[in-house]
Amino acid sequence: AKRERMLCVVGASNVDLISYVEKFPKCGETLKGKRFQWGFGGKGANQAVQASLLFPKDNQESASSSVVFLCKLGNDMWGQETKKHLIDKHRMSARHIHFTDESSSGLAPIMVDDEGNNSIVIIGGANDLLTKEEVAGLEEDMAKCKVLLTQLEIPLEITTEALKLGKKHGVTTVLNTAPAPSEPLPVETLSVIDILCANQPELETLTGMKTEDVASATLAATKLLDLGVGKVLITLGSEGCILLEKEGDNTKSTHIAGRQVEVVDTVGAGDSFLGAFGFFLTQGLSIETSLQRANYVASISVTRFGTQSSFASRSELP
Repeated sequence: AKRERMLCVVGASNVDLISYVEKFPKCGETLKGKRFQWGFGGKGANQAVQASLLFPKDNQESASSSVVFLCKLGNDMWGQETKKHLIDKHRMSARHIHFTDESSSGLAPIMVDDEGNNSIVIIGGANDLLTKEEVAGLEEDMAKCKVLLTQLEIPLEITTEALKLGKKHGVTTVLNTAPAPSEPLPVETLSVIDILCANQPELETLTGMKTEDVASATLAATKLLDLGVGKVLITLGSEGCILLEKEGDNTKSTHIAGRQVEVVDTVGAGDSFLGAFGFFLTQGLSIETSLQRANYVASISVTRFGTQSSFASRSELP
């Protein structure tokens, strides 16, 4: 297949229910909130939407032929709203957006305090019911993609299946290990990941090693390289990120600096970063350049409220 500049995303789509509060309530305490908003979220959908916002919109087909998104929604009002949002607003193909009667759509009640900190509960719902058959249905489109983005918000066996399919077709496979895993990932999964993207707490769980600073995080990441991961990307928030890869017997480390901005809301910033990173990779840019540009895109999202509503579009690129 002709390798087009397409991006595949396999992951969760949720509706975020966001309450803004002065401070988080203690156990058993009821507090008056400041305001409420709801919006579209889920790590898979966030990354797919951020990427689609960066693809050129020169014709009706451009976005739908650029981002292939596999997800599952409930047959409820949230699912119908999400479908309209993904297909009508972001012009994604309806082909891999599945529905089920067996569960609600995924939901995420979120609280954000005055400091911009957030606490999140995720109700997996329909996301947990994706099947291997639905992943297999991606094959024809996957073969046209350059990059695959995955996360840990849907069942691991489904994510692993998608990564294997990507690998089979020579797609650059990316796993973002968020939400943080409860235990290390099996070698079966690690061996089909070209780029694993993790923050410090996620690295701890993945390796069982303490990661208090950059040096210890780097050591933990090296363990993942030894287990068969192609490259490890450690995200450091406002400090940027570190890319680690094997060079012969040595480990090469590249630090990509962050961009300092006035932060108001960090919800979705990691997904903005990954969606942008996936987009820039599909454009044939090097990993380092893609990371620098993805840092820039993500830095815009933290200066605005909301999740997908805070994402930058193509017109805002420098």
